[in-house]
Amino acid sequence: MKTKLRSAIEGNKVGLFFAAALGFSGVSHGSSQGVAVERFELKVVENTVGANEIIAGEFADALQQLRYKVSFDSEFFKRTNLCAAYVATGELVVAKPHCRAALRTSRHEGLNYRPSKTTRVRQAVALNNLGVLYALAGEHQESQQFFESAGGKSSEMKVTSARNINILEQRAGDDVASSY
Repeated sequence: MKTKLRSAIEGNKVGLFFAAALGFSGVSHGSSQGVAVERFELKVVENTVGANEIIAGEFADALQQLRYKVSFDSEFFKRTNLCAAYVATGELVVAKPHCRAALRTSRHEGLNYRPSKTTRVRQAVALNNLGVLYALAGEHQESQQFFESAGGKSSEMKVTSARNINILEQRAGDDVASSY
């Protein structure tokens, strides 16, 4: 009974992804950390450690909780939120291993190794966040590949992926226009 209840709870959490549309462009948030996410849409796992703080833009508090608070959240949930928080603060080098770990754990966490809708949604979320990371790092081709993969994995992510690709293309066009 405990196993069924736990898997049912985890199954419900997975469906609760919340889009943290962090549209800041160099705005400082009261602390010494600047945020430069530039309209790209990151995904965080709602109702888990640090999620409310990330959504509210309180990234230092989110990182504190994610690093030190004891939680029964899955490794995927924790890594996804760490990835989003570090990307949002501009700490791309620190974010990268967490984003990669979120993708890795999205594929095989738990006892069910069969690809399921939940697995595909998790993979799409991790791929999307990697796309944002690479876009902010200036690696546009890799970023676009991550966004396209995310949209292909999950119908829930198609709109987000298309929006992020559009922003990426606008930035690339702006870069070309500014070089003249």
